[in-house]
Amino acid sequence: QDEAGLCAAYIDVEITMYAAAADGDGYGPELTAEGFLRRQKTLVADNNTVVNPATGEILLIRTPVQSTEDWLAAANAIPGPAMLQGDFFGLLRRYSPIDIEELIRQHIAQADAMGRFA
Repeated sequence: QDEAGLCAAYIDVEITMYAAAADGDGYGPELTAEGFLRRQKTLVADNNTVVNPATGEILLIRTPVQSTEDWLAAANAIPGPAMLQGDFFGLLRRYSPIDIEELIRQHIAQADAMGRFA
């Protein structure tokens, strides 16, 4: 939380590629050839993302070129319950017991489903 009271979470992820296991279940050997090198990615959870306040599911992410006016209009147009992600994490920190490992896994899985590691 910064001095203005805005909350954000940063998750540093190391991306490593693995072959499929021979039996089709789980991981095989790490892929180390050119194009399969390990790399780092930082995921940021802040008020540039809108989430479902009951689940934390990402509903909308602000694009880098989106004006504040357009961003707020898009965020306010979301049907159903919605909340800015930084505010969501601030409330979790203050009022809920947090399974931080599961929260991180969920955030990484959502980022992966959205193609953030491609």
